[in-house]
Amino acid sequence: MSYDALAPFYESLERLTFGRALQAARVAPLQTHGRQPKNVLLLGDGDGRFLEQALATWKEARFVSIDQSGRMLACAARRARGLGNRVRFVQADLHDGLASLEAEAFEVIVSHFVLDCFPEARLVALLPLIEERLAPQGMWFISEFSASRWWQRALLWAMYRFFHGFTETEAARFPDYRRLLEETGWRSKRLGLWRRAFVVAEAWQRESSQGCEKVRL
Repeated sequence: MSYDALAPFYESLERLTFGRALQAARVAPLQTHGRQPKNVLLLGDGDGRFLEQALATWKEARFVSIDQSGRMLACAARRARGLGNRVRFVQADLHDGLASLEAEAFEVIVSHFVLDCFPEARLVALLPLIEERLAPQGMWFISEFSASRWWQRALLWAMYRFFHGFTETEAARFPDYRRLLEETGWRSKRLGLWRRAFVVAEAWQRESSQGCEKVRL
C-alpha cells in the first residue's frame, strides 16, 4: 500500500480537497492530551506533518514511525530535521513493521487516515498486533472519515476510485473499523468533527484500561 506516486504533491492535493480539516484532525491529540508521553508509535504518518507538530509539543517523547512509502518517510525525515534525534523510521507495511518492534510498548499510538486503507479482514488481523504494542492505560488516537450518511459514502466511493489509480490501497470500500474496535473491547472519546462530521478525531482505549483512566486526556 505505497503512496510513493502521491508523495510529492500529497499535501497540496489534500488541501485542495479538504482545506485544513485533515490536519486539524491530526493535531487534535496534541491539543487535548495533557500528559507528555515518553514513547509514541505512528502508523502510516505519511509526509510527517503530524510528526513535525508532535516533536514540538511532546518534547520528551521518542517516536517510531512506520510507513510503507519510502518517499513519504523521506518527506517526514526532512520535516523532523532540526527537532532532535528522537525518531526511528521503519519502512514496512503495518503488519511487518509492528512485528519488527518485538516487545516494545508505547504510551501513545497514532493513526491518521490509515485504517480506511484496509479491508475489514486485514484490520481483524492487524488489531491484535496494534494492541500488543500499546502499554497498559495507553491511548490510541485515530483520525478517520465517517460513512454514516449517504453523501459521505458517495464521496468515499469516489476517493477509493481515485486512490486505486495511483496507489496499492487494499480496501475497495470503507471498513467499519468502529464496530471492529467496539466488539473487541475498545471505547472512544471524541476529540473533534470537521467538514459536516465527515472527518472525525477520537481517542480510543481498551475497556479494561478505562477502569483506571476513564479516557482521561
